[in-house]
Amino acid sequence: LPAKVVVKAPDREAAIANGKVFDATMVTVTGDGPYAMLDPAGGLLAVYEQRGTGFKPSVVIPRGGE
Repeated sequence: LPAKVVVKAPDREAAIANGKVFDATMVTVTGDGPYAMLDPAGGLLAVYEQRGTGFKPSVVIPRGGE
């Protein structure tokens, strides 16, 4: 199965787009990372990896004009 991730955070998309580090209590995953973080339309926002007790971005994709 492909990796899946659910982030429980207010304004999730903005937090991901700005490279927020999430505590493990805010993230539910299945499968092995790294984890693609997508917007509702399926566009790639960032790629995250689990590091220690949190999830940190490896790369954040710049959003044009937003």
